[in-house]
Amino acid sequence: MLRVRDIMTRRVTTLRCDATIDSAAWSLSAAHVSGAPVRDAHGNLVGILSKSDLADMLRHFQVPETVRVSEAMTPAVWAVCPDDPAMRAVDLMLEKGIHRVVVVSRPGTIAGIVTATDVLRALSRGGSFSDDDPAVENAAAPGGPSQ
Repeated sequence: MLRVRDIMTRRVTTLRCDATIDSAAWSLSAAHVSGAPVRDAHGNLVGILSKSDLADMLRHFQVPETVRVSEAMTPAVWAVCPDDPAMRAVDLMLEKGIHRVVVVSRPGTIAGIVTATDVLRALSRGGSFSDDDPAVENAAAPGGPSQ
């Protein structure tokens, strides 16, 4: 059975909460990612910013260079630990309708990130998310959580 540490991306693009959403958009684009964890001035995890968060903010503001990441980010961060079963990250993404889960080694400390792409990559390489776990069977069953 795969663990989160087996599928996570370790080099994580992060954003500062005091950065502008204009600079955040450039950072996401340059890193070829659709979202990133947000850190405060002390390096603590304080939120997550996705391209959909940016789109929502741009609809409300005419001057994006004055809007800070802290105003656009989602403060609720769904996280897993490196030793968790990888299926826990998948379940969170499906349950919460999100595309990324932050991996924390201890509260506030980012160890990595698991994205939908990471999950697909692991599956394409033959990775098993199952340990004869009924939750895995339910997620894949017709009418299960994926529908």
